[in-house]
Amino acid sequence: MRPILSHISNHRYTAIFLGSLIDLILGSLYSQCGAKDLVLMRERCNDVDIQQNGTALKIITTGHDPYLVWQVASPPTEDESVLSFEYFSLINIDSIHGYHGPPIEENSRFELPNISISEGWSEYRYDLRTEESFRQNDAIKYIRLDPGMAADKSFQLRRPKLIQPSPAELIAAETLQIKNAHKKAQSEKLNDYLQSDFPARISNIHVDNESISLEIVVNGKTLNDPIQLIEFPLWQSPNDRGLDCQKHVSPTNQTIQLPRFIDGRDRSESGWRLESTTHPGEFLTARHFASRLVEIDANEEKVNQLPKSKKGLSGVSQRGPMQDLLDLKITAITINLVLNQFISIQSEPNLVAIPDTDPTLYFDPRPFETYDRIVEFAKEHDIVVSAIVLITSNASRKTSPPLVHPEATGGIYAMPDLSSESGCNLYRFILNVIAERYGKTNQHQATITNWIAHNEIDYHHVWTNMGKQPENIVTEIYYRSMRLIESVACHHNPYARVFASYTHHWNTPAEEDWTRLCTRRSLLQLQKLSLLEGDFLWGIAYHPYPENLFAPKAWEGKEVLFSLDTPMITMQNLEVLGRFVRSPEMEKANGQRRPVILSEQGFHTPSYDSHYQTLQAASIWYAMQKIDSCDWIESFYYHRWIDHPEEGGLQLGLRTLPTPNQPYGEKKQAWYMYRAIGTKDVMKEVDKLPQELR
Repeated sequence: MRPILSHISNHRYTAIFLGSLIDLILGSLYSQCGAKDLVLMRERCNDVDIQQNGTALKIITTGHDPYLVWQVASPPTEDESVLSFEYFSLINIDSIHGYHGPPIEENSRFELPNISISEGWSEYRYDLRTEESFRQNDAIKYIRLDPGMAADKSFQLRRPKLIQPSPAELIAAETLQIKNAHKKAQSEKLNDYLQSDFPARISNIHVDNESISLEIVVNGKTLNDPIQLIEFPLWQSPNDRGLDCQKHVSPTNQTIQLPRFIDGRDRSESGWRLESTTHPGEFLTARHFASRLVEIDANEEKVNQLPKSKKGLSGVSQRGPMQDLLDLKITAITINLVLNQFISIQSEPNLVAIPDTDPTLYFDPRPFETYDRIVEFAKEHDIVVSAIVLITSNASRKTSPPLVHPEATGGIYAMPDLSSESGCNLYRFILNVIAERYGKTNQHQATITNWIAHNEIDYHHVWTNMGKQPENIVTEIYYRSMRLIESVACHHNPYARVFASYTHHWNTPAEEDWTRLCTRRSLLQLQKLSLLEGDFLWGIAYHPYPENLFAPKAWEGKEVLFSLDTPMITMQNLEVLGRFVRSPEMEKANGQRRPVILSEQGFHTPSYDSHYQTLQAASIWYAMQKIDSCDWIESFYYHRWIDHPEEGGLQLGLRTLPTPNQPYGEKKQAWYMYRAIGTKDVMKEVDKLPQELR
């Protein structure tokens, strides 16, 4: 065990000040003592071209899985915990992580800060004692650095070593340990909440234009009088205190009516609980939300929730020819709805000030021009649109940009800020303007029917970053984001639904360093919260990629089992997901099955030669046969339309990378196979496959 040093003063602010002062005075002295040089093991490095450049090494990544492996002469002492090197880089390099070993495996993985642009030599430091797995490993011999997941990235590096932490880093490590202990306590408290047997419940909440009605049910037990009603806005978790409503109620079955608006604040999306006033903090009910805000008007034009076929396309944008959607007979699409682009920090003509923001932020409607063209085209051709709600992390900024969770530390996308009233209000405002534009169910307005909440929450450190958090805390905040999306969307389109997004990982254990969730357990927690607190319209958006995303065949995974204990769910064992969603434990409150869409999956072509194009076409044929046999799947969204140069080397597209002569790329064999799926011509394409692939 490598404990955090315990000799630091309990007077934290004094210690922090002195630590910073010592840092300022001593500077690099800490880098000179207690240092352990790292020796590059060239034979163990991968997908990198390493060139000697004086005393430095020039590193050029050559593939999608680059890494450098260094040997430590002897196991580092507890004082040699800071990975340090100097670097020179003309580009930003993100998605960096590392490992320590032996063995080098997932349990020893740690996330690292980005390498930012530096046109002179800069020091890179990361204190590994903040990683629990590092503190528990007393026999470290290797350090591995993975500089992203893309080829053709270049930077220079010199003087890699493990050195002593500075006083400020010691303070930061201890502070982080205290903070993590608090998070663990909050996680345990949330688990207790989900397992509690409350003596009463709020059975139904109805919202109209002016009021909120709550139906209270006492579970055959005597309750002490009086009882206090407590409001839980969406920026609070069940672990929080809530807002005192100054509303004492009788401990009997009854209906309570409240004003919907108070001090200009709309409480329609809040949760509600009953608390004992004789024992403050003792809640008598679970938190409960309004299950439905808008009733469907009989005169409302019905919106098709279900596409005419299961054949969809993901990430549709202006990069491709819209005629493809018709030629491929696409009946459902996803679009990436990036919320940050609708916010401006500067006032310009035609921008509207967003209420209650300090400093003032402005809504920028210009991105609607692009989305309008796509959504209007889809409506005209009866194509169902699902919007993926995304918030870019902008991790290079020193302060969290608007909408981003304040604890976000990186990743490509971030969790919204649901930790404060101002963050929640900003998130709601942006969603509401967008949902109003694309939600009216009449012939004069384009419609977004499905809303996918962020991306791959089980790998939140990359795709929905909110920093390192216990598994159930991530899921609970994600759940509140889903509730808010559904509430806002249904206000403008009563047919709208929200979907939870997950990778192909299923029973992979949650990471000890809080960077990954167990998908199965997270879904069960969503279900538990939803049924306990008032069910709403949500479903599952799953991504059953092959086990290895770079595998050219969809049917050769080795970690694929046909039981609910399988580590992964891919196209091979898709029926396992069906068994899960059709089980009684996953039914909606009304006993119906939750909807499922496969919102992102595709098959890689390592090169564009005919062999790999044939394998991709065969994988699509294989997948669509599986889909046709699964009546519980609404739609299959192939990813991607056109190969993209910034997708870590993956070439999943139905079209190749664009070129000056082919701005949309060339159609692959898979394009023709996908076009034929569901038509009388499909066997003509199947006959082009070798016999062993049919």
